[in-house]
Amino acid sequence: MKGKHEAYWLGGIGLLAVGIIAYSQFYPQPEPNPNPGNSTTVVLGIGQTDPSGTFELQHVYADRVTGLRYYDYPVGGGPGIEATLMIGQEISNGCTEFVKLKSIEVAYSTATFEVRYEPNNNCPICQWQVAAMGYP
Repeated sequence: MKGKHEAYWLGGIGLLAVGIIAYSQFYPQPEPNPNPGNSTTVVLGIGQTDPSGTFELQHVYADRVTGLRYYDYPVGGGPGIEATLMIGQEISNGCTEFVKLKSIEVAYSTATFEVRYEPNNNCPICQWQVAAMGYP
């Protein structure tokens, strides 16, 4: 017969697994770039978000852009956090998506970004899903 503490420990692991499965069903992850390791170039205007959902452009200046950064790890789905990017700087969603500012066009209030998907840079939640449940 199992000890009292062992049963609690196993029950806790089961609750954790159920919680992660439920989270992934109710808060689906953004669609990954279909070309792992490759990049896609996108031009964003004010109020637009890159295809990965990592960065929403809010202001365009001559030397920088500002906007909201959205994380998938450690807690996805939360409010965006203010971020400033200079040309050449890069931000991430905390997991597999990276967004790099390539150029700024002040006259049109647009900015060009490189969006990159790195499948081998998974956050601990994604790594656990792959290892424990066998799906990404």
